[in-house]
Amino acid sequence: MRLGSFDSGERSGLQPTLTGIVLALGLFGAVVAGYGVANGNLILGAVPVALACVLLLSIYPTLILWLTLAVGLVAAGLAKLYFPALAEIRWLVIPLGALLVLHVLIGFFASNWERAGRSTMPPILGWGGAVVAVALLATLVNTPEPLQLARGLKGYFQMWGVLLALALLVWPNQLMRRQLPRALLVVALLQLPFVLHQYLVLVPQRAVLEVKGLVPFDVIAGTFGAQQLGGGANAMLAIFMFVVLAGLTGLWQTKVLSGKWLVLLGVLLLAPMFVNGAKVSLVFALTLFLVMFGKDVVARPGRFAMIASVVTVTLVAMLFVYSVGIDNRRVENWSGVVADIYQRNVEADQENRGTFTRGGALRYWGEQHIPADPFGALLGHGLYESRHSDGGVDLWDVSDPSLGIKNTAVSAILWDTGLLGLATVFGLIISAYLTAGRLAHYYRYDPWMAGLFLGVKAAMVIIFVSLWAKSYFGYHIAYQTMLVVLLGWLAYWDRQSRGSRIE
Repeated sequence: MRLGSFDSGERSGLQPTLTGIVLALGLFGAVVAGYGVANGNLILGAVPVALACVLLLSIYPTLILWLTLAVGLVAAGLAKLYFPALAEIRWLVIPLGALLVLHVLIGFFASNWERAGRSTMPPILGWGGAVVAVALLATLVNTPEPLQLARGLKGYFQMWGVLLALALLVWPNQLMRRQLPRALLVVALLQLPFVLHQYLVLVPQRAVLEVKGLVPFDVIAGTFGAQQLGGGANAMLAIFMFVVLAGLTGLWQTKVLSGKWLVLLGVLLLAPMFVNGAKVSLVFALTLFLVMFGKDVVARPGRFAMIASVVTVTLVAMLFVYSVGIDNRRVENWSGVVADIYQRNVEADQENRGTFTRGGALRYWGEQHIPADPFGALLGHGLYESRHSDGGVDLWDVSDPSLGIKNTAVSAILWDTGLLGLATVFGLIISAYLTAGRLAHYYRYDPWMAGLFLGVKAAMVIIFVSLWAKSYFGYHIAYQTMLVVLLGWLAYWDRQSRGSRIE
């Protein structure tokens, strides 16, 4: 179906529709506000004014989109670290996303039904719908409490209104072609001053504190969220930087970006990984290299050897920094870093902590479900179950909240929606990977677009790897914002390549 898709003629009919709604509700709000002010009720007078501002905003989907991305990628994380009293600003993404969905719905009802029935749904949206359907099914069959269902839906799908809007609305061509990709680069460069402040000011402050479990360098997360006396999303910073670097590398491969600019921007984007201790950066660097240049081992062995040497030097430098600068209290040399990574990911339990490693959490899930609980293995136990150790009821007799059954997205998804839910999430990422590859070929005569699609193709592999490393998929707003932008952008261009009109 062609949900929410309408050409320029239909778009001109949408604006008056929303304008009429805004005027009608604005008139009603003015009456209510006047009554409130006349009777000395300031709240009754202020609420309609705020509502009027939101309604006026709803007429401009492009502005809503930029505000949503600004909150998801910048404001929410900065508020959490620097202005904790404003941390709830992250909730703004839900009403903003709802306004974008409103445009999709109005576009659906305003579209030509006959043509809508003949149009093709992008595979990415099909898989996205499957993720939502399985999540709802897994939750409802486990008869959840209403609060649990609300928390689960909010956690997993708070940004998915943006996905629908990006995929199904008709956006200005330059917005989707140039401005949105460049905005991600701007956000990546914006990390640098905040990383510098966090490294020079906040890390020394945390280093002198004797707080159990406090790792000073965890606070280096840029705009993606951290706590003064807690952990931080330093791995999210690494994921985002490598995703943007993948796009730049794709543009270099299609000769849009020169080698000098790639090196300069690459150094700037990689610099935070040398100070924030996110060892998963080593894996992302290898992943990006193999995906982008693996085919060159036969086709262009000289270039492959040159780039491989650069990557090797970078990885060795990271290992040196992690062992001498960041982790020198726990490990003595680079081999100690490698051993530490193995222990924290593969062994069943972390020594002296009693918490599962990433591999240990998966083994524990298997022990609890195969063959003991085949239904739970297939459909899980409902959204939010993996986070019950945060303070809710724990079904698994786990008294330690740090047990870690939710320490990766794969483990959390298995607990929440089972193997079926995990399969749909994998299907969504694989579908995006294949779509990016198809679009790179489709736009092969357009170096700018082809390079971006090559970059997003590699980005999908990085995201797939991240599912095994961190538990950002279900609840981290910056990760979800990044993901829905990439998925929605791909789905939009997928529709254009299949015959939808570009304005």
